[in-house]
Amino acid sequence: MGFKSWRTKDLGIMVRSGNTGIGNVANLSKDVSSCGSLSEYCKEFCYMGSAYYKSMTSAMKAHKRNTDIFKMIDERNLWKQFIFDMVSLIEDKQLPLFRVDVNGDLVSPAELDAWMDIAAMCPNTKFWIPTKRFYWLDDLVVDDINRLDNLSVSVSVFFNMPDAVKAMAFDTGLPVAYCDSENVHKYKVCSKPCETCRWCFDKQQSVFLPMHGTEAVKKRREYTA
Repeated sequence: MGFKSWRTKDLGIMVRSGNTGIGNVANLSKDVSSCGSLSEYCKEFCYMGSAYYKSMTSAMKAHKRNTDIFKMIDERNLWKQFIFDMVSLIEDKQLPLFRVDVNGDLVSPAELDAWMDIAAMCPNTKFWIPTKRFYWLDDLVVDDINRLDNLSVSVSVFFNMPDAVKAMAFDTGLPVAYCDSENVHKYKVCSKPCETCRWCFDKQQSVFLPMHGTEAVKKRREYTA
């Protein structure tokens, strides 16, 4: 299956038409430097640290370039330009689904605000944003997210996060993307590809995301042995 790469007209952000894991779902990725302080709990198991990922040099370069662009946008407060750029691409390609950050995470609260504006301007596209930046999500932000029928934001909870951190995520009231085999019975198990499942794109749908990659699975077993 062949997937296309597009770049937004002005800022040059790379968007992919899909990948083998999620199917034909438009998406973008950043690198691990965008992931924030809570990545300390998952970095040991991270797909982006795997030998397989590191062998994909073109993908690594593209994700770093996207990250550098997003950080530049935030530093220079170019979010209005980002919104215009992304809306233009989404409307031009008539994208039904858009997954934000297959790899990486939001770089600032302003980025989340921008995606909310984009979702409001693209009502025919469903967006999904999984994030470990849930410490930014106060009640007002969550209310704004919940007003948008076509935007789902999931809090990413990792099995070895302290209970206090997990509680912070659960207190947002948003759906959970949970990496924890001990609690798999509580959630629908991810059934790839996103293209046909679409579960996470619907509002208030929590999901269990199994670790992918033999290295991560092995380390997870060793962690709880």
